[in-house]
Amino acid sequence: MEKFLSGKELWSTLGKLSKECRTRQMIAVPYVGKDSSSLLKFRKNDVLLCALTEGNSKAGNINPAEIRSLQKQGIRVYQRDILHAKIYLFGNKVVICSSNLSKHSKGVLDEAGILTNDPAVVKEVRQWFNERLGEPVTPGWLEHCEEVYRPPKGGISTGKKPVADKNQQRVWILFGSPANFPADEGKERKSGSQTAKKHLEKPKTHDIEEWRFGVDLKFTKEVKRGDLAIQVFREGKEAPYKVCPHGRVLNKKQFKNKKGKFVTYLYLEMPKEYRQIKFETFTNICADAGLILGKVNRIREIQDRAVQSPILAAVSPEKLKKK
Repeated sequence: MEKFLSGKELWSTLGKLSKECRTRQMIAVPYVGKDSSSLLKFRKNDVLLCALTEGNSKAGNINPAEIRSLQKQGIRVYQRDILHAKIYLFGNKVVICSSNLSKHSKGVLDEAGILTNDPAVVKEVRQWFNERLGEPVTPGWLEHCEEVYRPPKGGISTGKKPVADKNQQRVWILFGSPANFPADEGKERKSGSQTAKKHLEKPKTHDIEEWRFGVDLKFTKEVKRGDLAIQVFREGKEAPYKVCPHGRVLNKKQFKNKKGKFVTYLYLEMPKEYRQIKFETFTNICADAGLILGKVNRIREIQDRAVQSPILAAVSPEKLKKK
């Protein structure tokens, strides 16, 4: 079954399908307007993928307060800064359309879309979502977006495309083994750790893991707080590499040690308990996403956003929870 929807019929159909849905709904829209949660029948553990960026918050394209309201209802909210698709998945039915989740979209704009229950399409849409749920909206990021938020002029969205932030999050792959931290760097290392702890968003379930870099690298200059790092780690030279869930960079501490060498300490927020996956499994995940790792290196950046998404989803803290 396929049906073209437009005007009032589009939103009446979205509302009806949401109300009737008995499985987890998955919604992808760049913009979420004020009081828009009332447009659909949200339930705990439903999924919302949106473009909650600093730029979109400043432009009034997305309302962070509404995101907070949805999270309080138990909705799992994820962010993707380059998102432009509008997809509504209700169990075995999907609507692909032009509508953001906003009262302006419902009551003012001329929207249209397609409804289908084609099993092949539904399966592909579900896979599309799963590849993009690698970046949950954290309390710290939500608070920041609330601070910079400016209501749209006239009380409605400007309709601008999602704004890509100049300082957008970067994703790195780090290769390493256990390291002995020099005793004479203890004071600087502790100082960096104390700063990182102030940015720890989930202290009950997460802790800080540290990395030390004893040379001045391009990476140490460019990595910043808020970036994501995937640790590929081994316990010794003869041990196989294993891959950890991605962690958020909380702080970067740089200084010259007593020998005059430039040193960088990196502090990551990681779950206190998590599973690791085999490096071979990770290599295959990367290859399927379009990234060939090749020779094991210490540092690798995943620059392509389309490649990032399925990799982050595969090694997300949620995916690698301790069983």
